[in-house]
Formats: sequence, structure tokens, C-alpha cells
Amino acid sequence: MLLTVLYAQALWVLIVTGVVIRVSQKLFKTLSTGVSIGLPVGLLLSLLPIVNGMSLASTLYGVFDIPSTLLVAILTLGIFYRNDIGLTMLWHVGGVFSLMLVGSYLFIEPRWFELGYLPVSLTLVGVLFILAYLSNSLVAMCAVTLCSAALAFNVMDTRNSFLYIGDSLFALIYLLWWPGYLFQLWRSKRQASTHALFRR
Repeated sequence: MLLTVLYAQALWVLIVTGVVIRVSQKLFKTLSTGVSIGLPVGLLLSLLPIVNGMSLASTLYGVFDIPSTLLVAILTLGIFYRNDIGLTMLWHVGGVFSLMLVGSYLFIEPRWFELGYLPVSLTLVGVLFILAYLSNSLVAMCAVTLCSAALAFNVMDTRNSFLYIGDSLFALIYLLWWPGYLFQLWRSKRQASTHALFRR
């Protein structure tokens, strides 16, 4: 139980620190500056008792429970390898899988959500590893390896091992990601058409 709590808070520390690093990177335009400023700030923000005498990591754990290992691995490694094709593939596979889990639990058949026995989840992780290998991405293979190690030792102390691969938080973040992505796509196409117009 103590290992599970420590593991959960460590994952939330990684998420909070990663968000702060991303924001710092956007503000200062370089990864090195973003990491040098965002890393200590993120660690302090997530570990200091600032929310009713509790750390932000503990508070997020109490509200959202344990985030999926695959999600944290993707977000953390994505700071340094943002355009890695393997991580992008895992992001979409994990996001769609999380949406399927949440959708089946809420609207279709709740028992599908409870099929996350260890052999089934290990098979899914094996499929993810094959996809990462086919994408020729060492970073993606590292993400899947971290997920499989946590799954093998069952550090979440859960019988539903699907939660190592996807969960409601992953589904929510994945859904919220799409409007920003579509807006950036629309803006880049508009800028390209504007530049093409001025060239004529």
C-alpha cells in the first residue's frame, strides 16, 4: 500500500513538473532554459505543502487517483522528444483505448472495463511494443518498457491492469488536446495560403 501511494505521488510529481517545464519552454523558447527553470519550480510546486497543508501531488492523487503509467511516460518523454513518431503513435493508441474504456464503462457494457486481467494487459503491452518497434522509435520502446515493468510488479495494487495503459484522465487529456491541435492545423494552413497569395 505504501509503495502504491509513493508510486502515485511520483507520477503526479512528473506530470506537474512536466507541465511547468512545457510552460517555461513556451515562455523562454528553448528547451534548456525551460528545463533549468521549470524543473526546480515544478518540483517545489508539486512537493511543498501548499494545498491545505498537503502537497499538490498528494491533492491530485486524492482527486484523480493514479494516472496511467503509459500517459506519464508519454508526457515526460515528450518533453525531450516532442516530434518522435513512436510517441505520437502511442499517444493516439493510448488515447483511443482510454476513450473506449470510459465509453464502455459509462454507456455500453461496464464488464468490458473489468476484463483487464494481467494476461490480457500484457498482451496489449506486447502489441504496443511491436508497434513501437515497427515505428523504429527507441523512445517509444522505453515508454512501453516502463509501462510493462510497472504492470509486471503491479505497483498500482489493482486487479484491473488496463489502468496501466489508459484511464479516464488519459481520455480527458486526449479529448482536450484535439481542439488545440485542430486550431494549430487551421492556423498553419491559413498562414500558408496567405503567404501563397502574397507571392502571386
